[in-house]
Amino acid sequence: MWYRWEDIYGFYMNKLPSLGWKIEYVQSALDDNDVENDWSGFYSRWRKEGFDGELWISSNYNQFDEKTEVIFDKTPIYQSTSWIEELPKNVCIYENLNQEDCVVIEDKTKVK
Repeated sequence: MWYRWEDIYGFYMNKLPSLGWKIEYVQSALDDNDVENDWSGFYSRWRKEGFDGELWISSNYNQFDEKTEVIFDKTPIYQSTSWIEELPKNVCIYENLNQEDCVVIEDKTKVK
């Protein structure tokens, strides 16, 4: 059976909580009744006391390479607050951390 990601999913869902990890988010093709999506795998985010960030684990079956792929990623947790008292005239958005120039949004409905 080429759906090895299901075994990987079961392993992490059972093992990580016993090691102090708490699931923050999970989405799985197992929750989808469409058999055509069974290769698509799962995506999960985990947090643990004392761990600086979130652990992201996902797995899927790559139909082109005919291999099951597993991805682990440690991601920082960004905190946000509502500190703006007045609606600004524009907002400057950086799409990634290394981007030098931002995308300026001036449309009042989008800024709001």
